[in-house]
Formats: sequence, C-alpha cells, structure tokens
Amino acid sequence: MDIEIASTAIGILGTFCVLFLVRNRKIESLHNRIEFRLEEIMKKLHIAERKLEEEKREHETSKRAAETTIKDQQKIIDDMIKKAKKPNPG
Repeated sequence: MDIEIASTAIGILGTFCVLFLVRNRKIESLHNRIEFRLEEIMKKLHIAERKLEEEKREHETSKRAAETTIKDQQKIIDDMIKKAKKPNPG
C-alpha cells in the first residue's frame, strides 16, 4: 500500500513538474515575443523622432525665409513711401 501511495505521489509530483516547466516555457516565449515587439516599437519611435526633428528644422528654415522675405518687402514698401513723399522738382 505504501508503494502505491509513493508511486501516486511521485506521479503527481512529476505531473506538477512537467506543468511547471511547460508554464515557464510559455512565459518565456511570451516574454520573448513582448521583448521583440517592444524593440520594433522602439525602432519605429526612433524613426518617427528623427523625422519629426527633420520636419522641425525644415519648418524653422521656411519660417526664417518667410521672415526675411517679409522684411525685404517691408523695406521696398518703405522706400516707395519715402520716394512718394519727396517733393517733386519741377
């Protein structure tokens, strides 16, 4: 009778060990998949950050060019106003 109980106990213990190992493998597999996806997301995020920085630089360049154009146009207008205000000889 003791041999049967011991045999059953060993069988149950073996089953729990196998279930534990399978569970650990599933957890490890899930962990690896999550880690892989996280790396992919980080790569995409890095690409998006670089693209955003590039667009920001382009925007700043366009903004400076527009400001320069506005200043140039304002100077031309001011010069035209000065010429129009000068008395006409003759």
